[in-house]
Amino acid sequence: MSLIVWVGALQIMLDKGKDLDWFNSPVIRTLTVVALVGLLACSVV
Repeated sequence: MSLIVWVGALQIMLDKGKDLDWFNSPVIRTLTVVALVGLLACSVV
């Protein structure tokens, strides 16, 4: 499940980053945090 969250958040972040002005957007920052948490959860399990 955490792999799905990680890859999904990363994919959306990369797809929408240019349109939403990368890290000036709270959406992109949130997706980055979600992707990092998903990555850490994958590496722990």
